[in-house]
Amino acid sequence: MIIPSTLQDIERLVTERTDESKVLDFKRDLPEPGQNQDMGRAICAMANAEGGVLVYGIGTDESDRASGLSPVPLNQALERAGHVAEQIDEPVRLDSQSTTIESPAAKGTGFLVLVVSRSRRRPHFFENVAWSRGTKKNERLTRREIGKLFAELEGFAEEFGLIPAERPAEIRVTTTKEQRFNRSGSPETHTYLVLSNAGDQPARDVAWTPVGHGSASAPPVFEDPFPVDLPPKHSMRVSLHPHNGLCTFVSGASAMER
Repeated sequence: MIIPSTLQDIERLVTERTDESKVLDFKRDLPEPGQNQDMGRAICAMANAEGGVLVYGIGTDESDRASGLSPVPLNQALERAGHVAEQIDEPVRLDSQSTTIESPAAKGTGFLVLVVSRSRRRPHFFENVAWSRGTKKNERLTRREIGKLFAELEGFAEEFGLIPAERPAEIRVTTTKEQRFNRSGSPETHTYLVLSNAGDQPARDVAWTPVGHGSASAPPVFEDPFPVDLPPKHSMRVSLHPHNGLCTFVSGASAMER
């Protein structure tokens, strides 16, 4: 993407007869104050497409090639462009490479270079229309194209209430073992049932149902705390009696063994 930053860069665009493109748009004149519709459409279009550069002060021929220099008034021009970008729905921020380049032809005149990045918040609308940049001109987006951009928007479903922003409570059950030494100095293995809430909402009245393994009875808990409430992202553990090396339990409809 061509981003002119000097007078020589501007002159080279004309001498090389540079073509307008999807990412480069030449404007001969700066709009009159209060008549910012064309500027707003152009900024909106590039933000909705691949980004690009708008250069004010360069005329074009019938083939949309740079054909001549036409310096524009620069007083407050960059600030004005930034204000227009903020009027877009939702606001667009011009890239920091946006600048003005003075011309030796007349004091206070020169070239306005606006750099627009491809927006992560597209689609944007200007005066209730979503614009995009075609090969060499700005075009209205169709309903289908607008919908596609909305669907690609990160967090779109949550932002527009299509799905809950928070996941429901999700209880996960595992077991863990720890080795400790008793009062006589002998090692003992302690088994724990661990329940965790991996969801974003609290879990109410959490309980577990022990089942037998074959003809054997299931391991009892030392102290049965159930039912309990589990806040989001919290876990708890309950000590189990050892039972022939197995801990068999049921969580919902899923039986697991450790």
